[in-house]
Amino acid sequence: TFGFIVIFDLWTWRAWKQLYASEVLVWIVFIFLSLILAKVLATVVHLLVTCWKIRQYRALIHTAVHDQECREGSRVRKVLICHASVGSGHSRAAQALASSLHRLDPSVEVRLVDLMEPPYADRTLIYFYKDWYLRLVGGQTACGELGGHFVGFLFDRANNVGDSFTGGNALQRRITQSFLLNFLQLVCEMKPDILVHTHFLAPELVASLRRRHGLKVPQVTVVTDMDVHAWWFQQPT
Repeated sequence: TFGFIVIFDLWTWRAWKQLYASEVLVWIVFIFLSLILAKVLATVVHLLVTCWKIRQYRALIHTAVHDQECREGSRVRKVLICHASVGSGHSRAAQALASSLHRLDPSVEVRLVDLMEPPYADRTLIYFYKDWYLRLVGGQTACGELGGHFVGFLFDRANNVGDSFTGGNALQRRITQSFLLNFLQLVCEMKPDILVHTHFLAPELVASLRRRHGLKVPQVTVVTDMDVHAWWFQQPT
């Protein structure tokens, strides 16, 4: 805007009144193109950062798999409890588990992680997986109550362990991993003796690491839904 004022010498009200419609149109088009360019640049930077994190993550996985050979057979000293604040049920269950473990053995290091909070998840994933989902289910979008019915339809459609639409789909898993690289980095750096999940998002990623990269850290999944959906079924768990 400042550049537009300088170019057309719009320092007085009289100059603004003599401004042609074509010049205003040029200004609007310029601002619109600038916004698009800024968005494209931001996307490119985000992709470059993601690629760098993926490279770093692969190195961490290799180190974590190598280090775990020295820790086999040792007692449980570190517990990582993972949940997702998509509704309060998953989080409450995780908090109760953490509190119980502290009471049973205060010497055990227990860490509670919310996958739907920075820095563990990308803000894009948080928006669509949590914020937009809760708005859609709550009828707070332009779809109204149809949003809830649509989510219910997809939920029922995905309730098939053998269906590629579940969390076992390779492409979906790669996309999810790219948005949760900070969480995967935490798993590699903390080196927990066991992972406990009260939401089905993290078991999918950890199971993939165990199948494809030889990660041996065991994981336990606590079902916190009213029914056991196919998304909870991840192997090995």
